[in-house]
Amino acid sequence: MQLGQCQLTNERVDEGRLALIEQVKVSIAVHPALEVRIFLDSPRSGVEQVNEQLSLHYSGGTGANRADHDLAGYLAYLRKQNDSLPTTVISTDLAVQQNAHRIRPIVCGPMKRLERLLNH
Repeated sequence: MQLGQCQLTNERVDEGRLALIEQVKVSIAVHPALEVRIFLDSPRSGVEQVNEQLSLHYSGGTGANRADHDLAGYLAYLRKQNDSLPTTVISTDLAVQQNAHRIRPIVCGPMKRLERLLNH
């Protein structure tokens, strides 16, 4: 399936993920300064650049919550770099939200929060 400028295969991205990616693409299209990273569990590791604003980060490996650990590592990297850019973590998983907030003071919430932030 073609999405943006990258080829996404059914092996790597299921229909729910495709719907999420499309929703994010539409939401951020009118905000060219935004950079969005989506962290996903997958048996293969890697990064797919959907477009200039959106990238998909696949965890690789096996076991639960691998993408959660990748996200935590990325937030820790930002903190170490003393990056002051506003950061928002979108997740319905309360443990992900709490862990992200412990690592770096950020805004957490579900996808509807992102839509509200972008529509102001």
